[in-house]
Amino acid sequence: MGRFFFALSFALLENFLSAHNPMSFFAFSLLRCLIRLVLFFAAAVAHAGEDESTNTQPGYLASLPSKLGLEKMTLQIKSDLHSDPLPLKYFGTANWADHLQARPGMNLVRIDQSASVELLLKDRPESLSVLARSSGRLLLSEDTARRLSTVVHGEKGSQDWQVSPQLTLKGFSGYGLDWQQSHALGPQWKWQWGAQGLILRSLYARDLQGDLSYQAVTQTYAFHARSIENSSTLQYPYQMPYDATGQGLLFQTHLAWQSGPLGFEAGVRDLGWLRWQELPRQELILNSSVKDRDSNGYLLYRPLLKGQNSQPTVVWSAPWTGDLQARWSFTQHHQLSLPWQYIPQFGWLPAYRWRDASGRVPWAVEWRAHDRNLVLQAQWKNWSVDWGLANLASESRSQVWRLMYAKKF
Repeated sequence: MGRFFFALSFALLENFLSAHNPMSFFAFSLLRCLIRLVLFFAAAVAHAGEDESTNTQPGYLASLPSKLGLEKMTLQIKSDLHSDPLPLKYFGTANWADHLQARPGMNLVRIDQSASVELLLKDRPESLSVLARSSGRLLLSEDTARRLSTVVHGEKGSQDWQVSPQLTLKGFSGYGLDWQQSHALGPQWKWQWGAQGLILRSLYARDLQGDLSYQAVTQTYAFHARSIENSSTLQYPYQMPYDATGQGLLFQTHLAWQSGPLGFEAGVRDLGWLRWQELPRQELILNSSVKDRDSNGYLLYRPLLKGQNSQPTVVWSAPWTGDLQARWSFTQHHQLSLPWQYIPQFGWLPAYRWRDASGRVPWAVEWRAHDRNLVLQAQWKNWSVDWGLANLASESRSQVWRLMYAKKF
């Protein structure tokens, strides 16, 4: 039963990345974005054509962006995957436990993938984006990950031990609109804020708490744990019909200060709510103490595994991220920056970035200390590419890449 307990808890790790295959996700994302971009311009052409008799001339479409008041269009796809306890290539494989190696403290697994088309309005500090994205975050303690391999392999230790498993998962995927606006608060201050409305295609969360112990004398495991799973893909008997999509409303805000060569920026993103009506929920209680006595001394028998299914309407806070960045421009073309991220219940993810824009091909290099990944960036004309060197490693725990195209009108 110890194996069953940990198989239940760590099944999310196996499915966390395999269920979000980057190639299949980007195929979905790009298709969504491109279709909506075409529809947007088609609707604009139809609207402008009501008062424009020359809409069949060859130069009409070329002048359409200026008629719509557009200054710039940016297309971007990106993927940022990271796993502390397990190399990415072993997710979903049969021998994943053989390669499990936890880091000290809390361990982080994250997914951040998106595809977007952004339209910047001319003479107005506003932008509108069509996007599809997938975001997820898994936190588990070192003891949970470390003891997992022991139990799965059935190793019989010579010492007693006890651990309180800590595992929390929350994530979503969907598509929608993103609106951004910036304001100058003075010669040195700038404030940017925005809102993102999403139609959710998937929403999931998992929480595991309890106690697990091992006795060397009897070579047996004892556990008492509670697992709660909410998922739009969860299936069980006698399930009631529920909504095929959910809703998300997320906000972000950043405050920037610049004085000469020095700059500072702080903000937060993905601060908001995720909602799904009648989302399937399954609660499991595992208890290896199947018998006990009441106050009168009578023997009581308890079920080893007790479950309860329900379908509540959930409104969750989204997994938000804090941003903190300091910049120092040595010259007009050379800049050093420290773009740090804050993950709630985990801590800071420090990074150090150097940018050189003196040549024909501006470039930058960024060292992500926690991910142990060196990310290179290069710009050429309208194109920009980011690529993490850890992508090339056979046992990579971090994979980062981004492709962006920007067109000014």
